[in-house]
Amino acid sequence: MTADVSEDAKTIFGLNEDRISFGILILLIIAGIGYGVWLMLKPWLDGAQVSDLLPRRQVADQFIASGEYPEAVDVYKKMLADDPWNGLANAKLAVIYRRMLEEDLKQLENLPAAETSIREEQLESQIEQHLDASAEQLELLTRHDRFRRLAFRALIDLYCSEAKRKDDREYVAKAIETVRSALSAGFKWDLILETEQIAYLSQYPEFENSPEFRQLFLEFNLWDDYLNR
Repeated sequence: MTADVSEDAKTIFGLNEDRISFGILILLIIAGIGYGVWLMLKPWLDGAQVSDLLPRRQVADQFIASGEYPEAVDVYKKMLADDPWNGLANAKLAVIYRRMLEEDLKQLENLPAAETSIREEQLESQIEQHLDASAEQLELLTRHDRFRRLAFRALIDLYCSEAKRKDDREYVAKAIETVRSALSAGFKWDLILETEQIAYLSQYPEFENSPEFRQLFLEFNLWDDYLNR
């Protein structure tokens, strides 16, 4: 009788010994497979940087925040290699190169007198490289409707700043050409130029004698004031 009750209890609660043994066997097989996969991945996981496990944009932003600009540049260049029309990557690269340029300028400004020859040449070379790199990314950004106006403004500011620093007519010409491109793209003067940039460029005949300059003053009813200055 007891044996019958025991068998009934096993049946009611699903405690079939054959099923239990089979279930345990399946669990052991799954555990063994999982352990084998972990053993295969362990060397890679041990050697992986945290950055390997994060989205690339997040990794790049961390590099920027810590001032590791070359590393951030590498990440964004890889993103552009995968998607050449990634405007956000172009924008980030333009900002990074501009920051590197500004750091070069600070170093140049604070350069000890004893290092003003060779080191000055090195910094000037870096400044030119970073300026050109930032300008290249901004030029690419003008293809994107989302970034176009800001790209034109940043590009004009970049060229005007360098023209002022070195009194370089080459960058004046580049700034004026960028103004023309922005106007041709349909942007109004007040959307692409700051007042001080207009004042700065207006001292150069290339700008002063251009039809765009005359149109600027006609738009703002300043032509008579300009002629009588």
